[in-house]
Amino acid sequence: MVLAGILYDTDTQAVFGNIEASRRLGEFWSLELELRFTTNTDEEDNLYYFRADDYLGISLKRYF
Repeated sequence: MVLAGILYDTDTQAVFGNIEASRRLGEFWSLELELRFTTNTDEEDNLYYFRADDYLGISLKRYF
């Protein structure tokens, strides 16, 4: 399953992106990915305060 979205400001060209994905690997395992990012933010832009908060998370889970 993949869930993705991108917000683009046409006035400032600022971009915020969010991607989440998960996949079952057999009966007991799953793999998950989360990505959040911002680019092209100016000091006047509301997204400016999140410019250093990019995030990438990968997890491998085992179920009993």
